[in-house]
Amino acid sequence: MLAIVCMNGVSLDAQNYNSVLKALKPKTDAKGYYSLLDCPQSLPDVEVITEQNDNGSYAVKVLIKGRQVDTFTCESTTDDVRFVDANFDGYYDIFIGPATTRNYSHLYLWDTKKQWFYQAVSTDNLNGHFILNPAKKQWVSAGSSSYCSMYYTIFRWDDDKEVDIESLIDISDPTAHEEYGVQRRYTVIRGGDFENVTKNRKQHTNRKSALPKQWCIILNEFDKYIK
Repeated sequence: MLAIVCMNGVSLDAQNYNSVLKALKPKTDAKGYYSLLDCPQSLPDVEVITEQNDNGSYAVKVLIKGRQVDTFTCESTTDDVRFVDANFDGYYDIFIGPATTRNYSHLYLWDTKKQWFYQAVSTDNLNGHFILNPAKKQWVSAGSSSYCSMYYTIFRWDDDKEVDIESLIDISDPTAHEEYGVQRRYTVIRGGDFENVTKNRKQHTNRKSALPKQWCIILNEFDKYIK
């Protein structure tokens, strides 16, 4: 589990690091999206040091202008660091581990008042590939649970909590997943409760072109990143 420690147990209100973490406007594509992998891995005056522990987790230290402001243990499966304005508040947050479909990640949000990072609360969406839409203030995750299935979830950050909006299950062989109650390839549902997909079914089709417009766009977006 994560443990965040403020140095000496004292908040850093006396220091103003907000200017250091002020986020640049991301460069989006024609559809308004960009990938988490397009986010910077380093910032001037900010250093994130990761060291793998014997149990596979990572010990992480965050230094701003040479001063250590945070230490925590991160349970992600990679130590790839990305700076991203996750909650669209204008300041960079730290995302660790967004490398591939089955690698689990952690997000640490910047608190502009307390001047430290804290872990965001998530469900199961912080693994896989990610694209973001700043205009809609939304993320979309894409992950694989088996050889013939992909799942995509549109979500946003409400304060420090992940809120699911809508999900798409893409199963190339529906007969392999009878527990989903899916008869056709694509199934769109509200929220992320796959166990109740049958009663929550919104739309299902075998044709990508028959999906709601936003899902056609999202699938085309991920085609750029998932091979």
